[in-house]
Amino acid sequence: MARFAILALLLTPILLAGCQPSLPSGCPPSCLEADLLGKDLGEAELSGAHLAEANLRNARLERANLSGADLSGALLTEANLRQARLSKAILIGAQMKKANLAGADLTDANLTGSTLSGADLTGANLTRATMTGTILYDATLVGIQLSGADLRSIYMSKARMSGAQLDGSNLGGSVLSGSDLSGAVLVRAKLSGASLNMANLSSAMLNNAFLEGASLYAATLSGASLQDARLMGANLVGADLTGVDLRGADLTGALLTLSDMREASVSITDPQVAQLNEKKRLALARDADLGGVKYNRETRWPVRFSVPSTAVFME
Repeated sequence: MARFAILALLLTPILLAGCQPSLPSGCPPSCLEADLLGKDLGEAELSGAHLAEANLRNARLERANLSGADLSGALLTEANLRQARLSKAILIGAQMKKANLAGADLTDANLTGSTLSGADLTGANLTRATMTGTILYDATLVGIQLSGADLRSIYMSKARMSGAQLDGSNLGGSVLSGSDLSGAVLVRAKLSGASLNMANLSSAMLNNAFLEGASLYAATLSGASLQDARLMGANLVGADLTGVDLRGADLTGALLTLSDMREASVSITDPQVAQLNEKKRLALARDADLGGVKYNRETRWPVRFSVPSTAVFME
């Protein structure tokens, strides 16, 4: 028995070494431009590693610790980063098309200029993340946490974001046309100049949101709350505003009717609208539907706008 115990002790380090992922010499921490294509790095300890320009395409990094790692310009296409720890990671310019980031922690991470088209970020935490200029076309962000995130000028058309937490985030100048934001929380969010044409914002929380100059052409906002929201100069032509709470909202200069658009010489050049056939485009070209909308004395309407009889005045 003693001989077996001694043998087990001698073999344990060898067996454990065999279980460790095969990495280039000196990596980590220095993994600059490392070729890790398809590597199994699940649960690997890579915090603070220098992985800039590394090839991690199809790599398995589920539950790996990449906190504070530098992944600038890294290739992470179709990589599995499910539940990975990436807090304060640097992912500037990273290529992450169709990557799996479901449940990942990206708190305070920097994803400026990264590409995440088709990626799965379901339930991921990106609180206070910096994502200016990021591309998230056709990405899945259901239930994602983006509170306080910097999302200026992102391209997020056709993204699935139902139930997303975006309170206090900055989405100024971003493109979210055709995206599903139903039930999303956008309280105090900055959406000035954003494109939300044909977006689904039904039952979303937009209280105190900044939507000055935003384009919500043919958007669905039924049942949404826009209390004290700033909608000055916003385009709401063709939008479904049925049952929306506009108490305290400021719609000064907002476009609500087709005639408003013609007078302002506003045209919709959004690709999401342009690609529709003529029949569908004509169906969208209508006045905003304000049936059952709630308003009060603090609600500010555009000049000469007649509040429809179907709207509900509330003290």
